[in-house]
This record gives sequence, structure tokens and C-alpha cells, in this order.
Amino acid sequence: MRVNQLGALCIKYNTKLIVDGTQGFCAFPVSPPKSNVHAFIASGFKWMTAGYGVAVIYIDPEFRKELDFQAGVGTAWSIFSDHGRKLRTIKKLLNL
Repeated sequence: MRVNQLGALCIKYNTKLIVDGTQGFCAFPVSPPKSNVHAFIASGFKWMTAGYGVAVIYIDPEFRKELDFQAGVGTAWSIFSDHGRKLRTIKKLLNL
């Protein structure tokens, strides 16, 4: 299933779409806003051939307002700090 098809399903079911695009980033065109992607994360090591430690992240501006964003070093999960309601919301959206 293509990302834009997943995005259409997410609109239908009123849910957020978070994509780890590492396996296809730079090998295939991607436009998170056009595909209804709320967050897109990709490592630069695979197809960007950028080496370890380089990554990209896109967060939809409206979705960003719902997050307790903490910039820093770590995994993609480090952007969601453990400060109560917002983290629980993310976990609920991801069925964790």
C-alpha cells in the first residue's frame, strides 16, 4: 500500500499517520503534506548515503501543536517527552 493510500485511510478514520521512511527516502519521491502524513522520520544512512547519525524529521505544523516537542540527541522517540497527557495521547494514537 502506498503512503498516499494510507493517508486517505487515516482521513477516513480520523487518525494520525506517522511514517518511518528510511527504506524509501531519496529512492522514491515523498511529500508528507500531500499524503496526509503527520510525522515523517528517516535515517540518512540508507538511500541518502549520509552515514550514521544523520536523519530527517517532518512534523505537520498542526500536529506539532499537539506535541510536547523536545529537540535533542536520541532516537525518534525522544521527541515525545514523558510529561503526562500528551505522551499518553501519542501512545493511544499508536496503540502502545
